[in-house]
Amino acid sequence: MPMNPQLDSSMVDLQLDKGQTFDQDKKGRLVDDEDTVLATSNMAVSMSQPADALSYGTTLESGLDDKLNDAFVIELQKDLDRKSSQLDIAELKIQGLADEVSKLGKELEMSRKLLDESQMNCAHLENSLHQARKEAQTNLCAADRKASEYSTLRIAAVKMHGHFERLKNCVLLAGLANFSEYLQDLAQSIGSVADGSEDDGTTEFRECLLMLADKVGVLSRQRAELLDRHSKTEAANEQLSKELAEKSELVNTLSFRHQLEKKQGNKEKISFGRLEVHEIAAFILNSTGFYEAINRNNSYYFLSSESLALFTDNLTSRPNYIIGQIVHIERRTAKSAPSSTSERAGDTKDRVDILMSEVGTKQLTLTSEITQLENPYGLTVGCEYLLVTIAMLPDTTIHSPLS
Repeated sequence: MPMNPQLDSSMVDLQLDKGQTFDQDKKGRLVDDEDTVLATSNMAVSMSQPADALSYGTTLESGLDDKLNDAFVIELQKDLDRKSSQLDIAELKIQGLADEVSKLGKELEMSRKLLDESQMNCAHLENSLHQARKEAQTNLCAADRKASEYSTLRIAAVKMHGHFERLKNCVLLAGLANFSEYLQDLAQSIGSVADGSEDDGTTEFRECLLMLADKVGVLSRQRAELLDRHSKTEAANEQLSKELAEKSELVNTLSFRHQLEKKQGNKEKISFGRLEVHEIAAFILNSTGFYEAINRNNSYYFLSSESLALFTDNLTSRPNYIIGQIVHIERRTAKSAPSSTSERAGDTKDRVDILMSEVGTKQLTLTSEITQLENPYGLTVGCEYLLVTIAMLPDTTIHSPLS
């Protein structure tokens, strides 16, 4: 059965429109269902036919609908499957392109960051290079200055080395007598060479040489004086040696006499403890002018005025110590203190000296005057002391103190 050319053309146009719509739409939208397609075709047929052919078309359509619908559906299904596969392929391509675009975007972002970082590094490197150039310039200037200073110092060191060599030769060649003159000549020669030159230490070295020359001159004069003193000292030493020999003989003599006295003392031992009658006691002259017994018990044993007069009768001055045998001990107590110890001691000394010259007939007067004193030895009130009377030992010689 032949097909309607109007229907076929409308259906072809519809399919072309649908294909264009499907191609333009990236998501692959198609016709929803078969009812929509049939409705569209019916509308196209009804619009193309005249009003008098409606009845005939209705009859004809009834036979063609089923076959047309089946063929059209099959065709649409095939077209749909083909477009779906194309759409899937396109979606896969789009997805791949999207991934690639995303990847390229990330790479672009990383490249942009790397570019920014590179620009910052370049700026930092430029600043560092600028600073390095400045430091290099500064170091170069400092190196030039140091080189100039080193050159100056080297020249000064060479000059000072020459000066010290001359000083060394002067020290080795000059004698002790004219060493100061050599130093002065060297200082003058250095000063004449240094006139008009730069200050490199030569002036200070010259001043030091002049000071050294002055000190050497002083030492030379002192050496001469010391040699003179040495000769005089040697002469005096010889004289002292002679006197020492004489004194040695005197010492030997005195030592022999001391040995004899020591033997005598061993026979009669001196008591240093509690003194008793018939014992031997030693009395020394204390700072207040009285003779006090040597006693380890710290007791106050004083020599009586009678014994003092007995031992100092034939002497011009009182001895430093007196040794004798105890014949009497009198215990006394200090009743009152005098106004001044020094005045009392001087008073008592004067009394004793006066009474010593009047021994014999005036011994009773001396005893009565000392007895009348309440505290003749300057002790604390109430302190107990002992007044000792001694007798001379046989073969005892009393010597006056050496002047």
